[in-house]
Amino acid sequence: MKFDRFSEIFQRRQRLWVAALGLALALGVAGAGASAYAQTSAASITTQVHLADHTPAPCAAQDCLGQVAPNKSVVHDLATVTSADPRMTPTGSVAFAFYTGTAECNLVRPATLITVPLNGSGGTATAESASFGPLDAGDYSFRAIYQPDAAAKALGFRTTPGNCEQLLIIKVEASTLIHFQDGLPVPCVALGCTGQVAPAGSVVHDVAIISSGNGGPGRTPTGTVTFAFFVGHLHCGGRPASVEVAVAAGTNGIAYAESSNTAPLAPGAYSYKAIYTPDAAAIALGLGPASANCEQLEVLDNQGPVPTR
Repeated sequence: MKFDRFSEIFQRRQRLWVAALGLALALGVAGAGASAYAQTSAASITTQVHLADHTPAPCAAQDCLGQVAPNKSVVHDLATVTSADPRMTPTGSVAFAFYTGTAECNLVRPATLITVPLNGSGGTATAESASFGPLDAGDYSFRAIYQPDAAAKALGFRTTPGNCEQLLIIKVEASTLIHFQDGLPVPCVALGCTGQVAPAGSVVHDVAIISSGNGGPGRTPTGTVTFAFFVGHLHCGGRPASVEVAVAAGTNGIAYAESSNTAPLAPGAYSYKAIYTPDAAAIALGLGPASANCEQLEVLDNQGPVPTR
């Protein structure tokens, strides 16, 4: 009888142990499954600076850790938040911090901080910042931070910051100087060479110097320079007497272009206006158009003195 009693107790305990073990295993599996599910709901955020026409700003280097844009560009930031599990689409918002005067997002306070709701499906959602600009030449940066809402948090999504995006706004600089037919510069009227003078009968041409400015020597301007030549005007006014286009070429961040020679000039007032237009290769480097100041040229009759530089 005692043996039967002990046997019954043992069997009960065995059943309890089996049940407990089964529950523990079930909880373990469920816990592991929940953990795996939570891990698959992790989100990544990628960002890219876009121009006003919604095309990406050119990359500063092959890895595109930084981007560049021409002077006076209007830009915005585009954030893409992607779930590791395409069945779950991130919801919530993205906070965009925009920094001026630094390419490292390292100021205590950004110049602007805005929050934009996410919109998407299939495991991917996007948000777009407001536009900034026209921007002067210099350093700027963006940082985007994904902020999940309550529903996203319940799926395991967490606040996720994006990398700092560096943006360099490049100002191309254009200058010009009128030269004689033999290649020597025409004498300047004053120290700043805001005007030049030549004797009657001179044959001249214009030389444009195009610099990548703050873009550095690794960005040599390519494209064309349009030369407008004005007769009877010292200030590039009215309709030009002639317009021609010359190719800009150079190295180490500086390019040159040269107009054709004029006919021998009679005494009077003349002026040149040169405008640089980048080609596709220069645009891909973040270079934009540039316009040189109007060049004044006064041709004196042979009876009058010709000022020297």
